[in-house]
Amino acid sequence: MGRSLTSDRVFEYNDCWALRQGKVHVVEESGGVHCQHLTTAPTFRYMCVPMIAQGDVMGMLHLRCSPAGLGENPETRRKIMYLKQRLAIAITDHIGLALANLNMRETLRLMAAGSPQ
Repeated sequence: MGRSLTSDRVFEYNDCWALRQGKVHVVEESGGVHCQHLTTAPTFRYMCVPMIAQGDVMGMLHLRCSPAGLGENPETRRKIMYLKQRLAIAITDHIGLALANLNMRETLRLMAAGSPQ
């Protein structure tokens, strides 16, 4: 069974540092700059990855990482977080492009349906 959310499902664009800056926002320590879409102070590491395709923001991926899943060694934790960040960027790139393609297909379908024959 999943845990309850500590983030709003819908929030303003300015509530997320990743969306505001247009790049990945990683918080590894509790003293970092936190996004406003988190409803409680985070006790976990997290990253927000914007989905940007064709210059448009399509969404955002928010990932959390338990300290237990990273190991005790600081160098190991850094490497694991780096690899997770790379994977998250690759995933959001693919999802963002897929969403942009769906939007384009829908726009073309609507244009074709509205054009006289």
